[in-house]
Amino acid sequence: MGAWPSNAGVLTMEVHQTAHGGWQVLPVTAERLHWVQVCVFDEWSVQPASAISPLEHSVRTKDTSEHEVPLLWRSGSEKDILEYCAERGFPNVSMTVLKLLLKEEFGQDMGSSDESLVGDLLLSGIKCVLGPSDEKAADALELALHEREKDDAELLDLLQNPLFNEVLQSKQDQQKLEQAIKEAQASQRQVLSITRSIQRLRPAGKKKVKRKAVRFPGDEAWPAEVLQRFAPAEYRMYRDEFNKCIRAFHKSYNWSLSRSWGRCGKESVPARLVLRGVWTRHEALHPNDPCPWDFLDD
Repeated sequence: MGAWPSNAGVLTMEVHQTAHGGWQVLPVTAERLHWVQVCVFDEWSVQPASAISPLEHSVRTKDTSEHEVPLLWRSGSEKDILEYCAERGFPNVSMTVLKLLLKEEFGQDMGSSDESLVGDLLLSGIKCVLGPSDEKAADALELALHEREKDDAELLDLLQNPLFNEVLQSKQDQQKLEQAIKEAQASQRQVLSITRSIQRLRPAGKKKVKRKAVRFPGDEAWPAEVLQRFAPAEYRMYRDEFNKCIRAFHKSYNWSLSRSWGRCGKESVPARLVLRGVWTRHEALHPNDPCPWDFLDD
């Protein structure tokens, strides 16, 4: 496609802006699809939008007519394209392209592309675009961590199963397993690198916190509202009765942790493990906000 240093082509589609500010997606035809080239980033911006239903449009606008009902609706303010990407930790941007961006747009040559240096690379790109604010950079890096972190819990469970190697039927199965392990290891190196960069921006405070003991009697149920009192504010606790497990969700992005009480029959075990896991993650990303609880064994 040409343009920019790395063939920056964008496929665009025509939409029609409605009277209330949304956009109708017109029928997709060859005449309405166009390839364009990104030559100067300052000429491009991003308008966040989300799909809405005709009913939601009617509720928002008090307009019950069936004309010009949009599919897309504004979900945020318009931003320069680089600012939008930097605030989200450059999602889906490879290290090679990020290095090229830093060199071509900001005159920085970052050298190696090793996964262990991805945190420094992302931090440089974020600060070049957003400025020197450590808190903005840390927030963006936390989103980058989530986007680049692979969920390898299922893989680890399989590897720990003594019967797993017996079900590998072919050389191709072994190669797929080796590739999955390599990808998980590369993801872990990136996670550690980004976490270290976040910790430099959010150093731990010197004040020590005296933790309050929390006991988990084995014969008691643990409702979500009780567990929520012991979780960080950014996480939502959930008791899944159908699957017999305790879950925790991050409120801002799609990270979760769950543990089952199905085998042991005691809710106290998964409740304690999930709360410990959530606080371990929270303290790693927010060293200045230590856990005030001491989750004791039975």
